[in-house]
Amino acid sequence: MKTSVQVVSEIEVLIEVELPSDKVGKELDRQLGEFGKRARVRGFRPGKAPKELVRKSFASEIANEAVRKLINDSFSAAVDSMG
Repeated sequence: MKTSVQVVSEIEVLIEVELPSDKVGKELDRQLGEFGKRARVRGFRPGKAPKELVRKSFASEIANEAVRKLINDSFSAAVDSMG
């Protein structure tokens, strides 16, 4: 993870975070597993739908949750590194 922090003014700070693709991929897979546990897909019992069907049905929700988690974790790490 590459982080840069730039103080723009007394009340504004610019934080840029670059994440490796493998970390993003792992988070997407983790979110897919979480969605798969509780997904209700027609024709399947809850949690029993194939991963590809869950991925296809809930792609935007999975991506949104992964992005939210990665942003929260990265922001916390960047703030901690500022001191």
